[in-house]
Amino acid sequence: MLIQKSPTSTFPLEVWQALAPEVLAVVPESALEYVEPEIADEVAELIAAAKEPEAEETPEAEPTADPDLLPQIWQMAGQQQGITLEKASDITVEILRGIVGFAPQALDMLTPHHLKSLAPEVLAWLPEDFIAKLPADLRAELEELAAPAGGLGAAAQKEAEEAAQLSGEAPLLPESWRQPPEEGSPVEVSFETAADLLKNPFGVSAAELLNLMIEMGTMPNAPEIMADLTPEVILWLADQDPEFLPGLNAGTLRLLSPEVLTALPQEFMDTLDPELREELAGIAAGTVTVFIPEATANRTNGDPSLSLVFYKAGQENIVVITHDIFEKLDEMEGNNGDIHFEVAFEQSSFIEESISGVSREGTLGAIFAVVVILIFLSGFVNGKYKLSWRSTLVTAVSIPLSVFMGFAAMRWLPALHPAVKSLADAVAAVPVLSTIAALLTRMFPESMTLNIMTLSGMTVAVGRVVDDSIVVLENIYRRIQRGDERWEAVAGGTRDVAMAIFASTLTTVIVFLPLGLIGGLVGEFFLPFGLTVTYALSASFIVAITVVPVLAFLFIRKEHMPAADENWMQRAYTPLLKWSLGHRFWTLVIAALLFAGSLWLLGQRPQAFLPSMGEPTLNVTVDMPNGAKMAETDALVRELEAFLADQEGIEVYESEVGSGSGMSMEAFFGSGIDQGAANLRISPQSRDDLERLTPLVRAEAERIFGPEHVTVSSADIASSGMGGFSLVLAGDPDDLAAIDEDVIAVLSEIEGLTNVSSNLTGGEMIIRIDGQRAVNYSAELETRDTMGVTALAKEAVAALELPESIQISEGFETSAQTEGFADMGRAMIISIIAVYLVMALTFHSLVHPFTILFSLPLAVVGAALGLAITDRVLGISAMIGLMMLVGVVVTNAIVLLERVQQNRRQRGMNAYDALVEGGRTRLRPIWMTALAAILALVPLAMGFTEGALIASELATVVIGGLLTSTFLTLIIVPVIYSLSDGLVQRLTRRKKSE
Repeated sequence: MLIQKSPTSTFPLEVWQALAPEVLAVVPESALEYVEPEIADEVAELIAAAKEPEAEETPEAEPTADPDLLPQIWQMAGQQQGITLEKASDITVEILRGIVGFAPQALDMLTPHHLKSLAPEVLAWLPEDFIAKLPADLRAELEELAAPAGGLGAAAQKEAEEAAQLSGEAPLLPESWRQPPEEGSPVEVSFETAADLLKNPFGVSAAELLNLMIEMGTMPNAPEIMADLTPEVILWLADQDPEFLPGLNAGTLRLLSPEVLTALPQEFMDTLDPELREELAGIAAGTVTVFIPEATANRTNGDPSLSLVFYKAGQENIVVITHDIFEKLDEMEGNNGDIHFEVAFEQSSFIEESISGVSREGTLGAIFAVVVILIFLSGFVNGKYKLSWRSTLVTAVSIPLSVFMGFAAMRWLPALHPAVKSLADAVAAVPVLSTIAALLTRMFPESMTLNIMTLSGMTVAVGRVVDDSIVVLENIYRRIQRGDERWEAVAGGTRDVAMAIFASTLTTVIVFLPLGLIGGLVGEFFLPFGLTVTYALSASFIVAITVVPVLAFLFIRKEHMPAADENWMQRAYTPLLKWSLGHRFWTLVIAALLFAGSLWLLGQRPQAFLPSMGEPTLNVTVDMPNGAKMAETDALVRELEAFLADQEGIEVYESEVGSGSGMSMEAFFGSGIDQGAANLRISPQSRDDLERLTPLVRAEAERIFGPEHVTVSSADIASSGMGGFSLVLAGDPDDLAAIDEDVIAVLSEIEGLTNVSSNLTGGEMIIRIDGQRAVNYSAELETRDTMGVTALAKEAVAALELPESIQISEGFETSAQTEGFADMGRAMIISIIAVYLVMALTFHSLVHPFTILFSLPLAVVGAALGLAITDRVLGISAMIGLMMLVGVVVTNAIVLLERVQQNRRQRGMNAYDALVEGGRTRLRPIWMTALAAILALVPLAMGFTEGALIASELATVVIGGLLTSTFLTLIIVPVIYSLSDGLVQRLTRRKKSE
């Protein structure tokens, strides 16, 4: 049993309504079977209305933002077939003939710009009825462009004339072939004579057409009508096309009538495999009966089974639906003792575990943060050690309040989306304002839900929401300790640090601004995370300057506090700081060496776009040679099942022999049984079992079926989405064909790449990339270092002695991953600039913010160590962690230098004294905030649940970066400040002297 999302669940009614009538007009009515039931009637009405003929009007082309881009339905067709079909230059003769055969209405969606961009040989194949509808001036211009290929529509007209001539000579097809297409059929093609098979509109030979009817089930009654073909038809086709008989596969030959088999030329029969020749002779003599399977053979764990696949409808909750299904299955199992249900795959458990795990780890993190505060604020009072519960609770209240306010913002701020969207539409034509408005539209999304990313964002924020409150409370606490009146301590203590914590909070949240700018996959994936953190931290600032001072005034008393003596941290830190200020050169050398070492360490980490997560599966796809019998395929599958039964670590395995053409093909062409095909889905008990079983199963499967007839691939949520490999070579078609096998051989030798193939494999068409003929090489990545293996593969192909015409580029999946990393690099640069601008406004200086920015490299040291110690990959989530560190680590430096600046402005201290006093004073709040954030993230970083794997990499980076940057910031930033201050002072004196 499979429980998963429906492939149509991403197409709600609003999407159907947004499609142009011309797009709806080419949607087959048979596709309604796969539309969500609650909207099926409305979608049917939209399709029917679009197909109603209108008075002699040529349908308007679908408008696109980029005139070069093809209409949406063309691009979707290309994606369905695994080819690039984005621009008119991508359309080949083969693609055009397929469109004309299957959906000629799609031609009406092409704009004049598209038509003018077609290659001359493609223009020559435009059908006559379509050309007749074009305006005279456009037709004349296209005629001139098509002149090198003989003229506009010349090739199509020539083929039509040849087909008409052939049709007059060709024998009639049997009555079963001449039936008109059924109502709602996606392919409005009828066959009258044998010439219609030879000159079919699908761009394939007659033999290939007959083979496809059997293999893909393009006609439900294909076996019957195949048997109706007469010897006259078959022999005429063989006379017209010498490759016709050799092109028929064994399965098609078996379905021919005894009369046809008897009439086949002996010279052709002699070329067949002896076993097949003997079988066909038996069929012709009536001694052998042809087996025509009507259903697939299914087994689960080796036992006969019925495979049930459940799809959720629309926006329904898959977790709720899954529980309802389980309850119903348990009830059926209880009422029928002979029936047992086995779950092969379902998504709800992963979702539930992810959400509950992240929530649980967030709660633990909050508890750890409170414990840190309690330890720091407690101490000896009148000779006895007392826990400072009051002060701790005053600070700890910021956690639930900030989280609650963050959730409230998630609930209510999306209400502003319509207003922001209207503003964006109003200024869409204004260059700068349109960009700002588009950014605001993304920052105020239409809706925000509780999911893994938003919960991870709130969990990460838990350790940070107490920072502002800690700084405020510690300053109030210190003032009360030194004897200030409570009201003055509360008001003055809050006022002293208000600007510092505002700047630190702003720098923390502003780093997520680029996620709204870069968009793309990274922006869509992580923007909800960033918005959640932003909401929670903004709320924490409000709590810190309102609620915390009030509670401090009500509950904190001097008699409950430890004496304001020098603590052990200050005693250890002060001489270290003074030594660093006295040995600035060596201090910076040590820091530079640490930074260089961390960069080297980061370079050694495996790189992957996303970590492995979700339920691991192992898929075995079998495709035996043409003519294989179902019984033969089944026997081989049973041999593999016996092997699986002896393996440990397998939870369940399911097999299907005689697999059909798949959901996407069934929707348009019906279903069929391929006797030589089989699929096995294996569910390992853990990811370690998946890694151990994959090479074992692959070796056994290749032994049983042969390497060329079986593909074994491992998969999970990450790899099935954006974890593949794709490399494109463009150039001269002959050169591409000549190097195809060499490229596949080189890629297959690279460790970590498996199941390498190209779109030339099996004689598939050559695609076009930006008008050039190209070949796409795809493979599966079975390695943690996906980006490293991808780079190695590109280098290996580039090292081949390629013809000069060949150009190498990345395919869709690979380019999406590399562009994602590049986007993150750009986003981090924008984040640093934004943080610098905030600090420049805070300190009213362009110099001192540079001093603070020197704390950023110090964070890389800990981030690299954290990833190395935990043996985690450097992926997009880790990059998000580095981006978050840009805002987090500078907060410590801001709090420190704000005190230093106060010392110089208000207390008249020199730079050295101001730095020493500022460091000693801010030491405790800086370490309190850092350790509270670190310990709050520890449960998340441990990654006890798979749902937290993305957040765990982020948490690991933030923990490591915070730990080292906090320590080094208290040393390096004062050193840099003293150097920059000295430089400024010298420049100022020189300017005055001039």
